[in-house]
Formats: sequence, C-alpha cells, structure tokens
Amino acid sequence: PIKIKSAPNAQVYFIGQPDECIFEAERLQYVTFEGPMVLRDALCGFKIVDSSYINITNISIDNISQQAILISGFLNIISQNDIKGCVLDNKQDAKRKQSGWSQCLAVWGLSNGEFSSYITISQNKISNSYGEAVYFLNCKYCNVTGNNITNGLSANIYIDSSKDIQIIQNVLRINSTEYDNKNGKACGIALSSDNYHHLERINIENNIIIGTRIGIYYFPQYMGGTYKEVKIYFNTLWNVDYTPILFRTPRH
Repeated sequence: PIKIKSAPNAQVYFIGQPDECIFEAERLQYVTFEGPMVLRDALCGFKIVDSSYINITNISIDNISQQAILISGFLNIISQNDIKGCVLDNKQDAKRKQSGWSQCLAVWGLSNGEFSSYITISQNKISNSYGEAVYFLNCKYCNVTGNNITNGLSANIYIDSSKDIQIIQNVLRINSTEYDNKNGKACGIALSSDNYHHLERINIENNIIIGTRIGIYYFPQYMGGTYKEVKIYFNTLWNVDYTPILFRTPRH
C-alpha cells in the first residue's frame, strides 16, 4: 500500500492549473491520500478511475472548475473532507441550464460500462456547488452517509441508474438562491435512470432536508429505466417549497 500524507505540523498546499487535475490516475490499488492538506484552483481535485482500495480523507478542496473528486472502481472510501466552491464552469449558466454540467463529488461506473461497487461517501462537508453535490451513476452496493451538504445545484444528492444504495443520516440544506437553476432551488435527494439500468433497492433513511424545492424526487427519463424497491422512512423535511416527496409516473 501507498500513503500520501502530510508530515506532522506541516501546511501542505497543491495549487493547480485551470486545465489540469491535481491528482489524476487510473487502475490504482491500495492508495491513501490523507490530510490535512489543501487542493485548490484547478480543473479538478482528484480524478481516479477504475481503481480499488482508494481512501481520500481529511482534505480541503476549494475553487475547482469541474469535479472536486471523481472516482470509479471498487471498495473506495471518501471521508471527512471539506469541499467548497466547485463546478465553477457552470456558474454563469446555472440559472438558464437544466442539464449539462459536471458534479462536485462524482462516482461513475467503470470505463468498460460495468458498475462501480462498494464505494462509501461518508462524513464529508460539501458546500456551494454549481452542479449536483454528490452523484452516483452506475454504482451498486454504495453508501452516502453522515454528510453535511449545503447548496448544490439541481440536487444535493443525485442517484442515477444505480442499485443497492444506502442514503442515511445526511443533512441537506439550501440556504441561497445563488445556486438555483432554471427550475429553481435544488432538490434534497433526486432519483432517476438516464440509461436502461433500473433504480433498484434504494434506502433513504434518517436524513434531514431543509429549504429545498422538493425534498425527495423521482423523475423519469424518456429513454431510461424505472425504479423498484425504493424505501423512504424516518426522514425530516422542513421548509420545502413545493412538496416533500414527489414520484412522477415512469414514461414507459
């Protein structure tokens, strides 16, 4: 295993370039990035794909044009990071666009089209994103737990075409109109299927959702899949503009 870690009492800064990621790799195994350290002023913070046993923890990421963290693979953990000011590329167009931006903390499927799996997003603080704050696409047996997320665009958590997902004990807030898109404020948790994979076995439990447009929202895609076994219980939804929970009828 490899550990990239700050020395005791050191102040470590990685200042990037507007057209480059600070850490970019593929097919890594058993690598830990452990702060305290600061990543800022780059195209993206981490872009690590098709990789396993990656641990990113206790890192501050700020002022990022696209994703603060993009990861795919198996058995990866993203925890206890402080992420703010990302997807800045979308800042000027946010209020006009309904789609077409990147995400702040993104988990994608593998490059061969298979699912990523066993990825945990836990105890992170994420704020002020001009894209979805946390995004899962083609992921199975993945968790987003204990995060504090404020001011995403479109959705604070967006689960897309994924299976066996746990969304537990997150605090999701919108407290500024700066991050509205064409539809208005973000949803707390959004669910959909942009491809033919169905959403299956999604557990949404003990989350606090404050000040969003819709608390928990399923919306169908014209060419996408549908959903089954979505469980929603013991959540607190407060000061929601439109409706706490909305599931639209699948189109096919």
